[in-house]
Amino acid sequence: MTGTCFSRKNSAGSFFEVRLGDMSGIPRCLDDTEWRVSMIGSAKKHLTVTPSSMVIPRHAGMARKPPRPPGQQQKSYKEKFDFRTLFYDVFHSGSDIVLSGPPLLNLKPEMERADFSTELGAPLTPTFTDLDRTQRSLIHDAPSAQLLTMTTPLVTLSTEVSRDLGHLFANRKVLFTKSKNNRLDWIHDWALFHVETHGVDAVLLYDNGSTEYVPEDVVEALARIPGLDVIVVVRWPFPFGPQGGNWDRLTNAPWDSDFCEYGIMEHARYRFLTGAAAVINADIDELVLLGAGGSVFDLLMKTGSPGMTYHGRWIETVGAPTDALLSFADFQYFDDRRVPTTRKWVARPSLTRDAAQWKTHQISGVDLTPSTQIQHRHFMGINSDWKRARTHQVPLDPTVHHLDRDLTAALGRVFGPSHRDDRALVWGLDDPSAPQPSELLLEIQARLSESRFDNLKRVHLWFYRPNCLVVDFRVDGLPMAVDLIDESGRIAVKLIGRTEQAKVRVRELMGKTGLVELGGKYHLPAVAIPTGHRSFGDGVEKLLRAIGTRALESRDGGVAS
Repeated sequence: MTGTCFSRKNSAGSFFEVRLGDMSGIPRCLDDTEWRVSMIGSAKKHLTVTPSSMVIPRHAGMARKPPRPPGQQQKSYKEKFDFRTLFYDVFHSGSDIVLSGPPLLNLKPEMERADFSTELGAPLTPTFTDLDRTQRSLIHDAPSAQLLTMTTPLVTLSTEVSRDLGHLFANRKVLFTKSKNNRLDWIHDWALFHVETHGVDAVLLYDNGSTEYVPEDVVEALARIPGLDVIVVVRWPFPFGPQGGNWDRLTNAPWDSDFCEYGIMEHARYRFLTGAAAVINADIDELVLLGAGGSVFDLLMKTGSPGMTYHGRWIETVGAPTDALLSFADFQYFDDRRVPTTRKWVARPSLTRDAAQWKTHQISGVDLTPSTQIQHRHFMGINSDWKRARTHQVPLDPTVHHLDRDLTAALGRVFGPSHRDDRALVWGLDDPSAPQPSELLLEIQARLSESRFDNLKRVHLWFYRPNCLVVDFRVDGLPMAVDLIDESGRIAVKLIGRTEQAKVRVRELMGKTGLVELGGKYHLPAVAIPTGHRSFGDGVEKLLRAIGTRALESRDGGVAS
């Protein structure tokens, strides 16, 4: 066995091996976990990482005991509880080795009696410390160890000692999260929003055993985002753990067994983020906003604080289309009856080194500055309903549902105007006295609403102004739009890409058509429509179908003219 282990080749391209030195003669660990790093491309740091874990075999006769009394355990508690993981990862951090894992609990005396040694047989003496739902156990002054072996009367386990990867995120502005089976377009749009809004240039994502795709697919989705120089997706196949609170027909259950998320926090802190400039802690269904606009990183630096905490606002599912794959731009209303969401944080690792523990909603042992300028938006509709059903459509009630204008503006800056086929966003609920849309455009809208476009995704029609009907759609995952503008009975048509990548794709598709490009938009000559509105709708339909067909031909290697 050499020092290089690697995962499968992805359709995105070749994987480049990262060598750790000669590891010949070292046995594989008993639970068949390996240290792997796969790099996609050579210029940017786009990686998948597999930790070096230690897991107790089922036959070993030892296991972690649940801390929760049987009477407070949900029906699914034992199915979700992590009985067997000793260490999620064993890795170098400076001159020390960190043993990162769930709290040892009843296993701690067994670990203190165990023998630990290197690949050369040199004895090691760990110190074991349980924290809140995780552990931070250390072996001091072992910078050259490449293999760790643990021996007890019941079992012997060995695993490679992973490298310290803090250099990947040195001086980076990092977006950090965990995820399982979230749609890849959600992950892409979540990261894109924070890149464009706050200047994020690195993403650290822990994939908690997704079954819909592999970590390399997540890297591939994120790699399409300009400016995202560092992408690390960590394979994290460990049990997430039973929840506390009011869940699964139990009320007020203690929060004592959801080890996975707390382990991720401390693992990220010490293996990856020690040298990061700053870190945003946000789930895939959360977008962080600064009320006055601008970057939360800039605000954090101005305060001089080690970090800031902020609460959030729930974004409802009202008003979203029911026949499309929905994303963030489809949800923009809040309910003024809801209490704020739980708090999150942005922090500077260099100023939180003395913190007792990184946690989901706080950093213990460090005074973080509460901020009212920052507020994250927590989207009810961006979820797989893994914990509770929350994505169902809610009827619009104008007495309690209000348009989040700061969110609408921020989404518009990143994704283009809202993907909606109703008029409430422009002159409906929020301004009922506004003028009604052009009758000509309403007829065209009705015609297009009846159409199906095989090669275009997420087609939505909405009015930007009474005389401007917008057809938003996606080609190859990139947002584009056609503006139909009523100029006193003449219809002008403009085609635009919503993002820089989309603009490049539009040029590829339309570059040989002879159409004029002005201000990033392709302009078709205005057409007079004296009668026969539906015939013009047919023409627009043909235009959209042609765009889809042209995109399909270009993907298949054909040349469209």
